[in-house]
Amino acid sequence: MKLVLGFLAALVLSGCASSHVLVGQARAPISAEEVRLYVEPPARYETVALLEASNRGAVNFTDQQRTNTVIARMKEEAAALGANGILLQGMGNQYAGSIGSGNAWASGNSAYGVGLSSAIMNRTGNGLAIYVPDGAQPVVMPQAAPIAMAPAAAPPAVLQAEAIAPQPATTAPLPAAAPAPAQPPYQPDPAKRCDACGRLKFP
Repeated sequence: MKLVLGFLAALVLSGCASSHVLVGQARAPISAEEVRLYVEPPARYETVALLEASNRGAVNFTDQQRTNTVIARMKEEAAALGANGILLQGMGNQYAGSIGSGNAWASGNSAYGVGLSSAIMNRTGNGLAIYVPDGAQPVVMPQAAPIAMAPAAAPPAVLQAEAIAPQPATTAPLPAAAPAPAQPPYQPDPAKRCDACGRLKFP
C-alpha cells in the first residue's frame, strides 16, 4: 500500500508533461487527429513552435506505450497552435527520481528494517510543430551517384590446341640397289642329255 501511495505522489509532483515555445505564427486550433507525424521534412512547411513532451503522469508499462503517450501529447500541443504536422527530432529517456517503500520493527533490544527503491524513467520527445500547405510532399533526399566501376578484366583466353594433321614420318631414302649382274643365256649341257626321252634335263 505504501508503495502505491508513493508512486501516486510521484505522479502528482511530476509537473507539466508537455510544453512549447512559439517561434512562428499560431493558427486556429484543430483536432489532434489532423496532426501528421513526419520523420523527414516536407517539401514546404512553416515552423510554428518548438515542442517537448514526456509520459509523466501516465500509467505505462511498456516502452511502446510510453512512446505512444509522448507522441499523443505532442500532437495535442501542436493542434492547439493550429499546426497540422510534427517534425520529430528525437526520443529518449529521462531520470525522474525514485520511489521507495520500507518497513521496520523491533524485537527485544534489536531493530530490523526492509526497504525497496525503484528509479522512475520517463520517455521524452522533442520536435517542431509545423504547418504544411496542402499538397506538400516529404523531401526526397538526393542519393549519391553510383561510383563508376572499371569493368572487370576479362579472364585470359584459354588457348585451344589446334588440331595438327599427322605428318608422315620422315625417313632417309634407301640407297638404290645395285643392278644384278647379267646372267648368260642358258645353254643345255650335252652330258645331261636323257637317252630315254631324248630331251634335255633342265636344272
